[in-house]
Amino acid sequence: MPMDNVFAIGKADANQTGKDWLRVLANSLKNKNYKEIKVERHTDNIPINTSSYPSNWELSSARASSAVRFLIENGMDINKIAALGYAETKPLVDNNSDTNRAKNRRVEIIIVGNTDINK
Repeated sequence: MPMDNVFAIGKADANQTGKDWLRVLANSLKNKNYKEIKVERHTDNIPINTSSYPSNWELSSARASSAVRFLIENGMDINKIAALGYAETKPLVDNNSDTNRAKNRRVEIIIVGNTDINK
């Protein structure tokens, strides 16, 4: 999901649009059989340097953690969810334009299925 309309620049907490999207996700997965959910947050390559976030590592990790915390508060199993911040290390496209940088500012929700059919 593109993140430009979900987080304010330099902030970790999702706005109402992001919370609504995460709430729909949590509700759709609450009673499903899955092994793990990974919330992976990515940034573009524009450096950030604030007192709260000295680099994109801290910002991407804080945003992933914020999303995970919200999902847990909305019924997701704390033992089956992980937050990962990748900063600018895994771009989808070259960071050579505003359009491409916007594509790289994203969250990926990875749902790992349960391979044991008895669970």
